[in-house]
Amino acid sequence: MEFIKKEKKKVEKINDLEQRMLNWPDCYYRERDAEAREQLLQTAEERNLTPEDNAFRRELFDLRYDTKRGPEGNRIDNFVKSWMDLRFLAEGKDGLIFKTSPKKLDKVMDSLGFSKAATRQQETLLYQELRHLGMLYIALCQEDKNYNSVLFGFGTISEEKQALKIASEIRRVGVTALERFDAEEKYSLFTNALKDAYCDMFPDYENVMK
Repeated sequence: MEFIKKEKKKVEKINDLEQRMLNWPDCYYRERDAEAREQLLQTAEERNLTPEDNAFRRELFDLRYDTKRGPEGNRIDNFVKSWMDLRFLAEGKDGLIFKTSPKKLDKVMDSLGFSKAATRQQETLLYQELRHLGMLYIALCQEDKNYNSVLFGFGTISEEKQALKIASEIRRVGVTALERFDAEEKYSLFTNALKDAYCDMFPDYENVMK
């Protein structure tokens, strides 16, 4: 009969969770991984921390993260998909068959949670989630080698060029897409969330957003 060895307890992981929960809910908006975010949210729900806010956070979480998984095994982020839809609306041109309309914009914004936010507090929580989206997208751009490569892939663009390139992307999605349908005021919360996300990620270039 073989010896039965007990597995070492994962104390470090538990301690890390405990440490992070001391900064609830800030830790939730600093985490980019969907699984880790759900663990933090679930822990807050179990401990009855900010229960009223968590009910809406859970709604946004379920709206944002698909149960399906991508090629790398990560949960699909529906908000990133909506971001790409907004890029299309900002850049797309009307044709004989396909025509853009305010309804298409409203549909995309509803997929980002705007139809769910009924109170001022819920709007604040939606703003936090959209700022998280902006920070995530910026981080993905920063890490993308193709995005940051110069012509023909020789070398990498400078920090300033990267900051300006991403700023252009933020304006395209957070401003131009809304201007096309005269919806700047209607969805100003979205614009402000993305601009604040940019300033968080590029504090030395925040004047670009003003």
